[in-house]
Amino acid sequence: LADGASETEVVEIIPELPEAARFFRADNDDVLSDPKVRLIIDDGRHHIKASTRRYDLIVGDLFFPENAGTGNLYSREHFAHCRAALSDSGMMTQWVPLQQVSMDVLKSIMKTFATEFPHVSLWWGTISGGRPIVGLVGTVAEQQIDPRELARRVKLWAPALSKIGWTSPSCVMNHLIMSDAKFREFSSAARENTDDRPYIEFAAPRLEAVGERIATSNIAALGGLPSACATVPVPHKN
Repeated sequence: LADGASETEVVEIIPELPEAARFFRADNDDVLSDPKVRLIIDDGRHHIKASTRRYDLIVGDLFFPENAGTGNLYSREHFAHCRAALSDSGMMTQWVPLQQVSMDVLKSIMKTFATEFPHVSLWWGTISGGRPIVGLVGTVAEQQIDPRELARRVKLWAPALSKIGWTSPSCVMNHLIMSDAKFREFSSAARENTDDRPYIEFAAPRLEAVGERIATSNIAALGGLPSACATVPVPHKN
């Protein structure tokens, strides 16, 4: 919305949640009151499958894999529906909470995601030691970062980004964990998560009691948390 999106759809399955969101206006910028936002009470997977629209961005929010029924939001079939709903230059981001997945489960999500998207990358989101989050980014077109466009957007979103320590283009680039080739290599031996073989539905809930220890282990396996503003070169556009 801050960057000029003409319309944003928010799909929420719990009818009471939009009302609860209004108690957090200061944190969510009262987004549901924005005239460009269309609130839809529905199951997100059903909505994206049935939609005839094409989207420039689809965000799979922070679903908790430990919750019953959530595993199908990480399935190959769901990711296929999301890819089909993207515009030619569109992007999907799927957030994953590292304190709720083993490394095997994370690799399964990555492998499944990469099966459906021609181009993928993995990024740090929030980098709290106890509740770190990673984002899987998938596109149909090759992922290229224009340094001038990145600088423009960092400046445009400066008030929000500064809250999480992203104060420059180099800060943003420092959160890249894996680009396409490494992403695929890292997850190549994992099993896919499908509707008829729902691995994540049964694997993730077993970790509920050991979340912080799992998070620490996952952070180490991914190379450790980034320092928010370490100097990392912004790539030159070809």
